[in-house]
Amino acid sequence: MRYNNLMKKDETRTPLSYPTCSAPKRAAVILLCLLLTLSLAGCSPFSKDNPDPVRFSDIPGFSQIESFFESLNQQFRSLFGDNDWTNYGQDEEQGEGGYTNGGGYTNGERGNRITKDDENSDSTKEGYQNGLAPQGSAKFLKGNVVLVSVYLIDGTAEFDKEELTYTRKALDMAADWMEAQAAKNDVSLNVICNQPDLTFRYRADGLVKEAQKDMSFTYSNDIGDYLYHFDLKALQEEYDAESVGFIIFLPVAGTSFAYPYTATGNDRWDAVSYYEFSNLFLYDESAPDEYENPATYAHELLHLFGACDLYEENETDHISQELSDYVVANYPDEIMYYTYENDDTSNFNEITKEMSPLTLYFIGWKDNIAELKQFPEIKRKYPCAFE
Repeated sequence: MRYNNLMKKDETRTPLSYPTCSAPKRAAVILLCLLLTLSLAGCSPFSKDNPDPVRFSDIPGFSQIESFFESLNQQFRSLFGDNDWTNYGQDEEQGEGGYTNGGGYTNGERGNRITKDDENSDSTKEGYQNGLAPQGSAKFLKGNVVLVSVYLIDGTAEFDKEELTYTRKALDMAADWMEAQAAKNDVSLNVICNQPDLTFRYRADGLVKEAQKDMSFTYSNDIGDYLYHFDLKALQEEYDAESVGFIIFLPVAGTSFAYPYTATGNDRWDAVSYYEFSNLFLYDESAPDEYENPATYAHELLHLFGACDLYEENETDHISQELSDYVVANYPDEIMYYTYENDDTSNFNEITKEMSPLTLYFIGWKDNIAELKQFPEIKRKYPCAFE
């Protein structure tokens, strides 16, 4: 299921519940311990000799306190096995604009925005908004493609070891399937995912429930603002990749969906929404006891590279009911039409679906297809881009 910048998904479900300590309580306990430690060190912030807050790091004994809490933090991570799947950002430098919640890169206050003053800017070219390429961050499904995994937790539901293992396995299956499809079409593709430095945890109270609402600008805005701090240029250079897509994993049941980029002309919205992301629920809304199947992972990822849903009429993407009927009659195994098997079950061992010429055209693997004559409304000015 794919949504443009102003649309949302269509289901709700009660999230899994785990006993937890609220963020305000945790903060209060930590602050109390810190104040007590400082008082014992003879440098209480309430004393008349309290140092300038700007030079807080110069407080006697503060480096030892930092070391103690860092050691304690690492022990907790080891105890709960977090180091197996999350990057908390303890090794990267903080830019002037702050850091992502859970680690990651930062662009500073400027973010990924490209202005007309930038050298070699494409901002004056027709079809480009604010200097940003019409394809978004996940430009083309070719060459090296980087997928960044973000596990969203908010105090109401989290991922256990088994669930984390499944998401990695399903993502690998989707990546392998896309690479196999590329090879069939003489396209070079290497999908890079599930790397330690490409895996993050994002804590945001209430955001999982927002993701389950019929429409939530809070969810799309908060995720967009979070992703905005990742430095695309650094990722592209590190992995020699032009395309970077993001995956938000949600620890509850739902119908997965994607937010590919569509230029709007609004400076801030275009800059933030330029980061394209798929949202993958852990469990299938139609079968809450089952994981979301690997074919759905591939389906949602293909949206980031220009693929359209073909199972129903969609005026925004120029998909008519006639075209949808044509797909089911001629390409019943099309992955953008259906992600279940013919008997309506999920296949967790392999992805048996295929890409029809229509999807090959939308993602830029074919420049011309016979269907363009019958359905000229789907012709695109820019490959792999929503218009």
